[in-house]
Amino acid sequence: MDVTVTGGEDAGKSRGRSLAGEIAKFGLVGGLGIVVNVAVFNLSRLLTPLSVFWCGFAGTGVAIVSNYAGFRHFVYRDRDKQRRAREFSLFVTFSLAGLVIENGTLYAAVHWLDWQSTWQSNLAKALGIAAATGFRFLTYRTWVFRPVRTAAPPGDAVTPYVRAPSAAGSRQPAARTAQPGGRQERRRKMPETTVTQALILAGGRATRMRPYTDDVPKAMVPVGGAPIVAYQLAWLAQHGVTHVTISGGYKHEVIRQYAGDGSRFGMDIRYAVESEPLGRGGGLKFAAGHLHAGDAPFFVLNGDVITAFPLTELSRFHTRSGATVTVALSPYRSDWGVVELEEDGHRIRGFSQSPELPYWINAGVYVFGPEAVGMLPDKGDHEDHTFPQLARDGRLFGYRLGGYWRGLDTVKDVLEASAEVPEAVGALPPVFHMAQPDA
Repeated sequence: MDVTVTGGEDAGKSRGRSLAGEIAKFGLVGGLGIVVNVAVFNLSRLLTPLSVFWCGFAGTGVAIVSNYAGFRHFVYRDRDKQRRAREFSLFVTFSLAGLVIENGTLYAAVHWLDWQSTWQSNLAKALGIAAATGFRFLTYRTWVFRPVRTAAPPGDAVTPYVRAPSAAGSRQPAARTAQPGGRQERRRKMPETTVTQALILAGGRATRMRPYTDDVPKAMVPVGGAPIVAYQLAWLAQHGVTHVTISGGYKHEVIRQYAGDGSRFGMDIRYAVESEPLGRGGGLKFAAGHLHAGDAPFFVLNGDVITAFPLTELSRFHTRSGATVTVALSPYRSDWGVVELEEDGHRIRGFSQSPELPYWINAGVYVFGPEAVGMLPDKGDHEDHTFPQLARDGRLFGYRLGGYWRGLDTVKDVLEASAEVPEAVGALPPVFHMAQPDA
């Protein structure tokens, strides 16, 4: 199972790169605006009888119009496109405030300092532009071109993905205190959407789980007396999911024999069987075509995780944030013991066995908006293509889950989970232990 590491220093670097990119784009548009501004200013002085003061206003006015087009369609093209009238009125308001700052500087230099020559007036103009540009940058990005959603506090936002080695044995204690997915400030009231359908990705061969997977797919490997998929179906049913699509490939008939049409679990179960390996992203896209409602959001579960946290909270977070895809995140626990050193960097103070590290991993549980399906590859991995693009566009969010989470990759994981799961998740209803009788 591949994990995605996010948070800590990487998150800070990502935010820094994002801000640097924004400043560079802002500077490019602003620079072109300055060229327009200064050109109109000087042409007005040469070709019209207007005073220096009014020539400054003319240059700034023309630059405001050209700047709006550049900021809206280049710098902030991915930001909220609703309420354009409000956006433009605020843009003009703050631009005029910048004009006052800019030309106030020019007026003071010309009338108070007697800067009358061409080079002096242009110097005064440049000083005014510098002050006004800083004011505009802060106001445009904060009040004018509003994000579709407000960024989550540090640790919640998903940063561009860094693929880490497989996290065998990644686990979280059952007694963990629940951590909210993060506070989101809503720009407008959004309807609460209850997600009632889910897609389980259960098509992998899981060679690292042999001999468990010699005769059954990974999702049917028994853990604590029930297959992995049983815990997932019971969890989904507990949180109101009524329609499930299982994406299968290797030994898919074993899952179908166990789960049937889902009626005994109180849900409708469909199957999307790949005729050839499509990869996780391709398989997800193919299976999405078999959902009960193709125009509604849906949960996605990797077929190798067992977890217990409130799915309704994840659904609510996804709706309120306005994300295209929301990724459930779990704290990263080291597979090795860590040596604790004194400040001198040499004397050993102690040891910490498998500590939690200040990073977050992809927990293999998602909420997908229907608009995300078209972005998935026909073949390949969504974490190589789709997720990085969504992250760059600011449409990929992370929800920090609390409670038990366990990824199962190896035989060791199965043995450890078998000891943990009964207490961490609780006993499954008897119906989920029963095998589907042959027809």
